[in-house]
Order: sequence, then structure tokens, then C-alpha cells
Amino acid sequence: MHSLIDSLLELSLLDVDRENLKLRPCDLAEICREHLALLQPLADEKGIVLKTEFTPAPCSADPERISQVRENLVGNALKFSPHGSEIRVSTSSDEGDAVLKVSDQGPGIPAGHLPHLFERFYRADLSRNRATGGAGLGLAICRSIADAHYGFIHVQSETGRRSVFTLRVLSC
Repeated sequence: MHSLIDSLLELSLLDVDRENLKLRPCDLAEICREHLALLQPLADEKGIVLKTEFTPAPCSADPERISQVRENLVGNALKFSPHGSEIRVSTSSDEGDAVLKVSDQGPGIPAGHLPHLFERFYRADLSRNRATGGAGLGLAICRSIADAHYGFIHVQSETGRRSVFTLRVLSC
């Protein structure tokens, strides 16, 4: 319950006050490189290979908030990827944007769920509940963080094959 309340409070703050962001010039690659090693034991436990390719991606961002997006996307990839698969985390600059991509070899997301995936309390896997899979707020928080940075987040997915989540924020 505590986690649910914290997530709802966080969404409310992001909705009403972009000024609370601590924007500064930074490199999306450095933000993503930090603390990714902390997820390695979880990947090892599941027999998942974490591959990274961090190309400099300068931007104006709140590193703490962008880290939340990274943690959520990589955490979800670890949660849904099968044993022995691979997760790729990369950064780049593209057409004036700093770009973070998280690609997995999980079960994919059926097309009918994709338009709703970033909605609050939405769960594509109906067998999940708060006890087994969170409150359905993680991706909504990611979207709010992207919006607060005047960026966007989207997903491409192939059922039974993979999902690719992409965050784009303005380069500085």
C-alpha cells in the first residue's frame, strides 16, 4: 500500500509541477551507465545477458527522474524476459534528441494492449495483480517523466518475440 501511495503522489507532482524537475546539462549515456551494474545480479539469477551500448547523448534533464525511467524499463524487461535471453540497453543521439532504448526478448505485448500501456493502473497481463505484479503505475510514471521533459516514450512489440521501449528527450 505504501508503494502505491508513493507512486500516486509522484504522478500527481509530475502532473502539476514541472518546475520541481532539477534540469541540468547531462549525458543520457552516463545516467544509464550509473547503477545498471546493480541490476546485474538479478539478470544473473535469471540467466539473462545484459548488453549495453552507450553512445554519448547530451541532454537537459533531471538525472534522478531519468534514472527512474531506466530502472522501470530495465526492471520490466528483466521481469518478463525468459531464462537465457538477452536485454539490450542503449543510448544515442538522433535528430536533436537524446535516446534511450531498452530491448528484450520477452513474450511481447499483444497489439490491442499497446495503446493503453502507459495509462494509470493498466496491466496488459490480466493474471497480474498488486501482490504479483505492481499497481500498473510504472509505465504511467515513465510517461509523466517523459512529458515533464517535453519528450516522449513509446513501445514497439512483436507478440512472442520482443519489445522495444524508447525514451526521447531533447538534446542540449
